Amino acid sequence: MGHIAYAFRVEMSRALYATYREILSSGECATQHEAIDRARKSPAPHFFTSARNCAYVVTRLQRGEPTGLRNPDKIRKFNELQRRVEEYIAEHPEEREKGMPCVCEAVVNEPAPEYYICHNTAKQIILRERQRSKEEAMRWVKR
Repeated sequence: MGHIAYAFRVEMSRALYATYREILSSGECATQHEAIDRARKSPAPHFFTSARNCAYVVTRLQRGEPTGLRNPDKIRKFNELQRRVEEYIAEHPEEREKGMPCVCEAVVNEPAPEYYICHNTAKQIILRERQRSKEEAMRWVKR
C-alpha cells in the first residue's frame, strides 16, 4: 500500500470514528451495531481516493473497460464518481481541456454521500480507533 492510500485510510478511520461517536452520544441508536451502520452510511467529508486513481477508474468505466474492482462498495463509489465527473464536465465544459485528473481533483474533494465500506470493515475501523484513543489517553495519564 502506498503512502497516499495509507494517508486516506488514516484520515477516513478518524473521520468515521468521530461520526460514530457523535451518533452514539446522540442517544438515537439503541445498539452499537445500529450506530456503526448509521456511521458508515453517514455523509463523508470527501471520497477518500486520489484524483489520479479516480481518473484511471472513471476513464476505464467510460470506455467500458474492466476496472479490476470486485468490492461492491468500491464499485458503487466509482459509479458515483463517474456520475459526478460527467455532471461536472457538463456544468464546466472548459475544464475538460485541463484533463481528467484536474476534473477528478475537484470531484473527489466534494462531500461524499457515505463512506462506501461494509459493516464489518466499519466495525474493525471503529474498534481500532477506540483502542488507539484509549492508548493515547493512557500515555498522557502515565506522564
